[in-house]
Amino acid sequence: MPQVLAATVVLQSLHGLSDFVTVQELRCDLRWKAACGLGLNDTAFDASLLTYFRRRLQRSGDPMRLFAKVKGVVAATGVLKGKRRRALDSTVPDDAVATQDTVTQLVAAIRRVIRDAPGAERVAATWCTAHDYADAGKPRIAWNDEQARAGLVDALATDALNLLGRLPERQLDEKAADAVGQLALSLFSDAAPG
Repeated sequence: MPQVLAATVVLQSLHGLSDFVTVQELRCDLRWKAACGLGLNDTAFDASLLTYFRRRLQRSGDPMRLFAKVKGVVAATGVLKGKRRRALDSTVPDDAVATQDTVTQLVAAIRRVIRDAPGAERVAATWCTAHDYADAGKPRIAWNDEQARAGLVDALATDALNLLGRLPERQLDEKAADAVGQLALSLFSDAAPG
């Protein structure tokens, strides 16, 4: 599995895709499956696993090793000889990018609960104020400002806690339960509220 994740992160970086779109490509595009060593009937993993993989890579003794290996293969094969376009860079271990991934995951998970869980839309209208969840884009902040990033993650975590804590008590169907579980997983693994 680590080889599949590594290949997926390289393709993601090359194409500049979000975690969600990356996993969709891995599930649906036979070229991606082949490049990542998956068979025709192999299934992909949940998009949240990409965040965990990047975090482990970032915290390791050599966070740039993935890019060094790719650079070595490119140099050895000459596959990009004469090309000037830079395909990979250091965005995987970059903290601003990691924060953007956390934000993207939290916003997507909150949107999914709002869409799939009964009563969540009403709760969100009152208690979720960090972002306009009907807006398809990311929150607009200065991503290179550490305080702005931290403040946004805190505000999104508060929205997620408000949403999870104020949902009407009722039996959830599988789709709603999965959405609530994914939000809780994203919240407590990525945002780590105190």
